[in-house]
Amino acid sequence: MVWLKEKIAQVQELKRLRKEYNIKYEENYQLYGKSCIVDVRQNMKFPQRIVLPSWGSALWPCMVIQQGYEIDFWLSALSGDWSGYSYEFYCPNFNKDTPCTKCDCMHYQANQNHFIQEKLQNELFDLNKKIDAAKKRIWCRTK
Repeated sequence: MVWLKEKIAQVQELKRLRKEYNIKYEENYQLYGKSCIVDVRQNMKFPQRIVLPSWGSALWPCMVIQQGYEIDFWLSALSGDWSGYSYEFYCPNFNKDTPCTKCDCMHYQANQNHFIQEKLQNELFDLNKKIDAAKKRIWCRTK
């Protein structure tokens, strides 16, 4: 009888973890579209440097990836050197580890959402591990 009570408690814990996972997944999905801080530009001539006043406008988000023409892609693929095909430009205020502090930038909220979404993704990853461990405890398998 004790064994059955333990199994019921474990199943309830699994249901709670799944519910929490679904809530966080929905939040992550909603933030995904609001957290775009990267713009990919294709078929660009190199090098095209971005001047400082351009950052923060509608045309230049926190990070811009410029890619060359298709011929540049194939030449890079054959040589194994991708530096001739793709260049990355970052806003002077952009930091990969912390949110932007420049409040007057039009991409400020997207930058904040980007870091919130990254944190949510890490939490989802941890919850998924906990769900797998709970499944293994209950049914001795993860499927």
